[in-house]
Amino acid sequence: MEIYVGTPPTKQMVSLDTGSSMSWIQCLPCEHCFKQNQLIFNSNRSSSYQVLRCDSSECLKLGSKRDCTRSNEKCKYRLSYDDKAGSSGELAKETYTVGDTSIPNMAHGCGHKNRGNFSEQSTGMIGLANGPISFFGQTRYLTGGKFSYCLVSQIGSNQNARSRISFGKNAVVSGPGVISTPLSKKKGSSFYFLTLKSISVRNIIIPFPVRKSIIPFIRQPGNIMIDSGTTINYFPSDVLRNLKTALIRVIGKTPFNIADELCYEINTDIPNITFHFASHANITLSKMNTFTVYGNALCLDMKQDDSISIFGNRSQMNFLVGYDIPRKKMEETTVTEFPSWISWKSALCLKKIVKKFEDMDLLERVYNTQFISLFTAPILQFSGTIVHHMLLRRVSSNSKEINFMVNGHELIFGMKEYALVTGMYFGSFPELNEEKFRGPSVSLSTSLEDNL
Repeated sequence: MEIYVGTPPTKQMVSLDTGSSMSWIQCLPCEHCFKQNQLIFNSNRSSSYQVLRCDSSECLKLGSKRDCTRSNEKCKYRLSYDDKAGSSGELAKETYTVGDTSIPNMAHGCGHKNRGNFSEQSTGMIGLANGPISFFGQTRYLTGGKFSYCLVSQIGSNQNARSRISFGKNAVVSGPGVISTPLSKKKGSSFYFLTLKSISVRNIIIPFPVRKSIIPFIRQPGNIMIDSGTTINYFPSDVLRNLKTALIRVIGKTPFNIADELCYEINTDIPNITFHFASHANITLSKMNTFTVYGNALCLDMKQDDSISIFGNRSQMNFLVGYDIPRKKMEETTVTEFPSWISWKSALCLKKIVKKFEDMDLLERVYNTQFISLFTAPILQFSGTIVHHMLLRRVSSNSKEINFMVNGHELIFGMKEYALVTGMYFGSFPELNEEKFRGPSVSLSTSLEDNL
């Protein structure tokens, strides 16, 4: 991505990373830097460069990435990525220019120690994760929570094509061939997660594990991270093993004897692999998205990881991928803490609610609303306490709310909320307004002729 940093503007070519919560570029003095074609940024020559203090609000938002302690010293950061790449330096405010738009006071990293397997064209990283000091987080008011990108492979006939990124209204993915699936956000994380239900090779289905839930009949969404900064896919060991078995069966040839790898001759006919995401979003990947040439061998470019699953950028190549995240932050609309209020009786009633949402294919979207707590709270025998206080006439109610005392503390519930909490009354299922209920989503389009 081409941007201009500083005053006067200096050209920078930064790598896109939806898994990075902040942006940074290499800066002088460079104690340890990777090789880049562009001149390394000199902050002393920019009149808009402002170093932030360690006690500034922006520095505090770094969380565990903050590398300073004294309030009157410069804000220092330290980033590390799973591939052993990283950056450390000082956090500063600077002016970014993207296209014709100038964005002043952008918090970003000025990296003096940087490592990683970066191309010589790259000068740093643009953070597109859903965090407060990422580029996306700081420009949400300009973009309306929308961005899209098309990553183009440099192999074959596309050698002269360029990857592209768009923001705001220009980032809307529409037209024939578009499919959409909900995005999920985990508490305390700025990453984007999708819900992958299964993978198939022709008629062979490989189920993908769901996230564990306290309530046994509920499937939590968000079991695979979508990341433009990770090259390959990472799957749990049993999924990868079953996928390799399916490929061997369909290909019908004996693979090379290479430990932990699935490799064939380069001219081998490789079948498509289809990913089945939530909301009937099925994405079919060709050999170019799933296998890579290593020497004289064609090898499956997917690895094992039992700690986190990742849908990497190779599988996203030659797709127009659009993100649509509501302007209001999800953490502001989601109840993350709630008293332990679901009894087993309530859970049985909740099962009916879950079934309703599943029938309408809306369950994943519920997890991006305040009702997530209904599905994730511990199962405790709590409603007996409410009944006890009702019998003691220590409960009063009106048409809009109900009040009761527990251990000397007054608790107030809305009547509908009370019904959902206790399972003592359910009534008719409410009609849902599709537009108001819309949650964050990711869209992909296979119609790329007009976008390359």
